[in-house]
Amino acid sequence: MLGAVNSELSKLADVANQERIREYDYGPGVGASVELYLMRKYRPLLVARYRYSYLDVSNGSVYNSDERAAGLDSNHNISQLGIKLEVPITKSLAAGAETSIFFRRSHYDFTGSDLPPLVGEPGRRTLTQRNPEVRAFLAWTYSH
Repeated sequence: MLGAVNSELSKLADVANQERIREYDYGPGVGASVELYLMRKYRPLLVARYRYSYLDVSNGSVYNSDERAAGLDSNHNISQLGIKLEVPITKSLAAGAETSIFFRRSHYDFTGSDLPPLVGEPGRRTLTQRNPEVRAFLAWTYSH
């Protein structure tokens, strides 16, 4: 299985043509997901979803400044959690709300790189990213 995630350090890439910068890390990994449904009259009333992914990247998007242009090794732990509530108002109209959060912890290995580790332990940098989202909606179901 292969996966990809945006690279928070791609701006450090030292390449001749800046349009050629790859702004994501891509590599093999594993993942799993779980979905739980609370149904009412064959329609989902409450839905909860969780997904976890682990990516192990060799030669990632951030390049050394030497002529080899080798990328940094990294690994990414990614979690996504979402909850959706949809309450029927009439037979064809429902109101709802949804919330989700994307969380990721990435470790970049600067060992053997010309790039400085910036902060954290020598030769390694850990970055976290958290993106919450909330929505409210009306849903209309057409039935004939």
